[in-house]
Formats: sequence, C-alpha cells, structure tokens
Amino acid sequence: SSSKFAIEGFSEALRMEVEQFGIRVVVVEPGDFKTGFTSKREKYTEENSPYYEKFYKAISRMEKDETEGSNPRIVAELIYKIISSKNPHDKYVVGPFSEKLFVILKKILPENLIYAIFKMYYGL
Repeated sequence: SSSKFAIEGFSEALRMEVEQFGIRVVVVEPGDFKTGFTSKREKYTEENSPYYEKFYKAISRMEKDETEGSNPRIVAELIYKIISSKNPHDKYVVGPFSEKLFVILKKILPENLIYAIFKMYYGL
C-alpha cells in the first residue's frame, strides 16, 4: 500500500541522516496477521461507482488473508530481538513464506510482471 511504501522511503532517508549519531533505523514489514485492523477498516465506495466491484474484490482478498494470518506475537518477538541486537539488519520481512518470496521476486523480476501478478492476486 502507499502508506507502507511511504514509511519505508521515509525510514531509508532517516537512516542516512541519523546514522552518524549512532542511531539505527530498522524497518519491519509485517505480512498478514490476525489483528483488529480488519474489522476496523472503513470501506468507502458507492455501490454505483465504477470501482465498486474491483474495490470489494481486493478488500475481500485482503480481509481473507488477514483473518487467516499468523499470530501478531511473532512480530512482537521479532521487534524484541531487533531491540536486543547490537547490529540489526536494516529491514525485516515477517510473515508466511509466500510473502517473503514475493519480496525476493520484486527484486529480480521485471516491474510489469510483478504488477501483473499483484493485479491477478487481488482481482484487479
């Protein structure tokens, strides 16, 4: 999502600015976890909107992945490990193998192919 992309970009810039002061900036990219976010999500689109069908297809897929997601304790344990580490990595991806694999594929496959896979997965 755009907010996750923005946070990652901000974190990379911040990392470069504060590293000289001994401050480490670490990004944790959680996959789909069972949290209260799914039930709290506001769904804004009109039924007569041309985007309605695709919007709800994508949201339904996201909600399915979230409700079937892992226990968020996994993320909390990783954050504890990062805080306790003297030399943590710059980025951690937490989630099922399929989500970690997608991060790797994004690095090696052409952007248009990644976009096509993403669209197919979310029914867009």
